[in-house]
Amino acid sequence: MKNKDTQKSSEAIKQKIHKERRFPKFGILDAVIILLVIAIVVGIYFRYSFFDTLVNMRNMKECYVTFKTENVTVDTTRSLYKDDLVYLKSDGTTFGNLAVKSEEMSTVIQEQPATSTFVKDGNVYSDIQYPQGIDGALVYGTGVIKCSCLINEDGSYILNGSTYISIGQTYTVCTEKVTLDITITQIETIIE
Repeated sequence: MKNKDTQKSSEAIKQKIHKERRFPKFGILDAVIILLVIAIVVGIYFRYSFFDTLVNMRNMKECYVTFKTENVTVDTTRSLYKDDLVYLKSDGTTFGNLAVKSEEMSTVIQEQPATSTFVKDGNVYSDIQYPQGIDGALVYGTGVIKCSCLINEDGSYILNGSTYISIGQTYTVCTEKVTLDITITQIETIIE
């Protein structure tokens, strides 16, 4: 009788073990299905993000960005040449290339003498012009950068489809030889 009780209790334990295990077995086919679903989701995401990128690239327009720079030295402006690559100092994003709008211009940066207004006792006496023709003379300069911009429906410009630019904003830009601060004064689409 003891043998029968022991046998019944061991069978009850086995059944109890089998009853507690209620989750199905995980097999190779299950793993393949899960990987297939993940691949489909990733594929759909990349398809639409790639499509958006293509649409943005197709809507890119060549633009002239006219800028001014203040209180730079003559040596700085004379170190800039047509087609020099210009990039943003903050993140290294390519801004564009220095350009000349008309072939009549001989330099990339048009220089004007830097001046200061002398004020004494509330009266303006005169504009003082920094000395010209010497090393390190200060000048104001204007120039043009040719770049690619995405033009939004609201008229805003997105440089290379990723960085908003607008008139009046000041940026620190670099070329291979110089770093300077520029303020955008005009953005216009190049008509071909």
